Amino acid sequence: MKDLIKNWARRVPMSNAKNHEYHWMITKLMKEYLNEDSNCIDVGGDKGVLFDEVFSIAPLGVHTLFEPVLESCNQLQQKYAQSTNCNILNAALSDKNGISSFNLSLSNPEKSSFKKVDKMISNGQNQLIFVETVRLDDALSERQHVDLINIDIDGGIYTVLQGASKTIERNRPLVTFRFNTISAEVFGTTPSMIHDYFSLYNMHVYPIQDFVQDKAALTLPELEEHLSDGSCSWFVGHL
Repeated sequence: MKDLIKNWARRVPMSNAKNHEYHWMITKLMKEYLNEDSNCIDVGGDKGVLFDEVFSIAPLGVHTLFEPVLESCNQLQQKYAQSTNCNILNAALSDKNGISSFNLSLSNPEKSSFKKVDKMISNGQNQLIFVETVRLDDALSERQHVDLINIDIDGGIYTVLQGASKTIERNRPLVTFRFNTISAEVFGTTPSMIHDYFSLYNMHVYPIQDFVQDKAALTLPELEEHLSDGSCSWFVGHL
């Protein structure tokens, strides 16, 4: 029975209330850790919701948002057309530069991904497109300091991190990211891969709610437990 409950819990879609809670926590972290001239990277822009907060908190910084879907990218470029310190790039972050197929969910855009992570989406609601992929390390100048990387994508988190290794090693930024069991299973990303990645740069992984409350970082078994029971979908990588 316990395993059945865990399996159900980890597959229930995150409610809007939970999304708002995570958004509040990320905003709280930005207010605490960013200065007015901090530079931020947003991966998976969600119509610029987080970017609105970024411009308020760090108005003198240079901010870059990556959006692979052309129509969404065009809308974001129009939205921030008057912002000279904003770069909206029509590309998906990955571990290599090139062109890749991409599953665009027409009914639930936030489920769009390189792979079909939501098996409930029928073929009629899913459109296969091709997008440009870039490594963050290649998309940024080495002279550009990075203070925050927010990764809000459904799966593919590990490939984004692999393509950002030099940037993370050089800057040790605050990294906020979404990670759940369903996308982990589809992409073959294990908790140990995420835990070991950050350990390589002397960084740690925290559930975002624990980081906000200054609690200790997760051990690998604790991260595995969090992922298994679905108790957290947002995490922080930091020193």
